[in-house]
Amino acid sequence: MEFMMNFTFTIRSATIFSMIIVSSACFGADETTGPRTLTETETARMEDAIRSQLRDPDSAKFSDIVADGNSAMITVCGNVNSKNGYGGYTGKIPFSVFLMPNGDVPSIGEGDLMFETVMKICADVGVQKAPN
Repeated sequence: MEFMMNFTFTIRSATIFSMIIVSSACFGADETTGPRTLTETETARMEDAIRSQLRDPDSAKFSDIVADGNSAMITVCGNVNSKNGYGGYTGKIPFSVFLMPNGDVPSIGEGDLMFETVMKICADVGVQKAPN
């Protein structure tokens, strides 16, 4: 059972990193990337993407949001606090979301492997402040 869980996390991590590499090729040569403020639409997309991964989506509280990118791909990093299956809040958990024209890719840093993966994603794409 533990092997299958580790295998699943490994596959998920590999998929996320592959998407970073493939998506980075989508950046237009004439568009610059850099820190940015999310529009209301981008914020709603980011929140919807993360909420889709939570047990209690309506309880989500977002904080420490930072974003970087251009119209081809925006990387958003931050923290989310939401209720677990027992009704208590989990505490801040780091997340990353890739906002892309063809779909959004969320990752939540639950567990050691996903925590490290999310932190690496945020650092690798140049987001200045990685989630705590």
